[in-house]
Amino acid sequence: QDLLSVQVVHWPAAAQVAEKAYIKYGLGQADLRDKDVLVMDDIVDTGDSVALAKESVEKCCRPRTVKTAALQVIITTAKFVPDFYAVEVKEWYWYQYPWTALEDMESFLLRMFREEKRQLWSMDDVVAKFAEYYGEELLERRFMYFRLAIERLKGSGALRQRDCGGVQCVQLSI
Repeated sequence: QDLLSVQVVHWPAAAQVAEKAYIKYGLGQADLRDKDVLVMDDIVDTGDSVALAKESVEKCCRPRTVKTAALQVIITTAKFVPDFYAVEVKEWYWYQYPWTALEDMESFLLRMFREEKRQLWSMDDVVAKFAEYYGEELLERRFMYFRLAIERLKGSGALRQRDCGGVQCVQLSI
């Protein structure tokens, strides 16, 4: 009947883990007395995010019970295993969900641009270097997200579009 959201950050950018999980957006003063609460996450790798969310709910909201769940658990790296999960993963693997694909692609692109320290990039250069960094398979499977990520980075001001003698180029601006 009630649906509340907490944002716990442990992966501030794709494939880059923060030293410690932290709550970005909490529940405030939500009153969950006498309620049974389910804390849900897409994947548990260390378990730090789910454990922190559970602890936060227990402290702030005084529910009757708190259970945890995840779609997938990487059992070899999880320090905290949720009460319920759908898939037990044996080896660490970077999962990309539809709801994180665009954000991940933006992070991958920004990391590439920053590490390469080039001023101007033709789109052909961006595509080639991205394939070199992250593999052609990711680029082929997620090309729509790649294009959307470039557009969102331009829209946010992180990238500027420039004309390079009749060829459209982009330049990192942050």
